[in-house]
Amino acid sequence: MDSRSAHRDALEAVQNDDCRLIAVYGFSTETPGADHDTQQRLGYRAIEGTSDHHVYPWDGEFNRRARDYALNYNRVILERCAS
Repeated sequence: MDSRSAHRDALEAVQNDDCRLIAVYGFSTETPGADHDTQQRLGYRAIEGTSDHHVYPWDGEFNRRARDYALNYNRVILERCAS
């Protein structure tokens, strides 16, 4: 998962009338960069495999990358859809 593709992916989603945010799982479901009300209003898709529980040594890196991707993606969605 490459956070550099998040901008392009979000623009493509908006072009397809999909303004859902990207969420990651942790203690609770989090949409980086968006508050709870916005998360509820726009909806979200979660990145499977994210968690606050690390089973393998690489889980932490995967979760960090997923969160970075979600933050960059959500910034675009919020800019284009939240008004």
